[in-house]
Amino acid sequence: MRKRRAILYNDSGRISSTLKLLFDTRGYEVIVISRPSLCPLYTGEGEGICPQSRACGDLVIVEDGPRMKGIELLSIQSYNGCKLTPRNKAVIVTQLSSDQKEAVKDLGIAVFSKPVDAKKLEAWVVECEKRRESAETLAGRRSRARETCAMDVWYRVPNDNADRSGKALNVSDCGICIRTAKPLQRKQVISLWAEDHSLSEVAEVRWQETSGDGTCLAGLTFCVA
Repeated sequence: MRKRRAILYNDSGRISSTLKLLFDTRGYEVIVISRPSLCPLYTGEGEGICPQSRACGDLVIVEDGPRMKGIELLSIQSYNGCKLTPRNKAVIVTQLSSDQKEAVKDLGIAVFSKPVDAKKLEAWVVECEKRRESAETLAGRRSRARETCAMDVWYRVPNDNADRSGKALNVSDCGICIRTAKPLQRKQVISLWAEDHSLSEVAEVRWQETSGDGTCLAGLTFCVA
């Protein structure tokens, strides 16, 4: 049997001591994600339909924060074909508005208030395990490793001959993450290159978000010629 997998979304990208103790004790593989845009449904990858044939994890927990909006993310997943049952998804919140309470009820997800009651959380995890056998296959994790870098790049957007500069933060054989001064548009196809000729690609913007300093962070997939 495989290890069970928990996917945790929060702003910090770190796991709390309560969750770590719970999942370590129960033998889980834990994936912590600090940006909702890493879910393809949030970015509209695959025309907004889940590209996976199987669930990515056995359960999903989203901790609400300034950037991480749990109900919004789980709503998008639910309405666009996420393969994991909503009953195995939960949000951790400080409080809920009346509209959010209604949304939670419609989605059928679990809600935990801060500070989280460890016993109640574990009871929910046990129920999640009953709904999913550990023999069930999960969708695979990213097989192409991303290499951290700090490479100066240039790019050109459609209908504009101006060369614009950016900084590559990581790169793999299938895509790249860059920081730019001006925002890009999702699904925009751009020309991208480095002056030392180590990079010369046409790439499609898969997601983009604005950082606190006003710059744009964007993930791109290289287009196959």
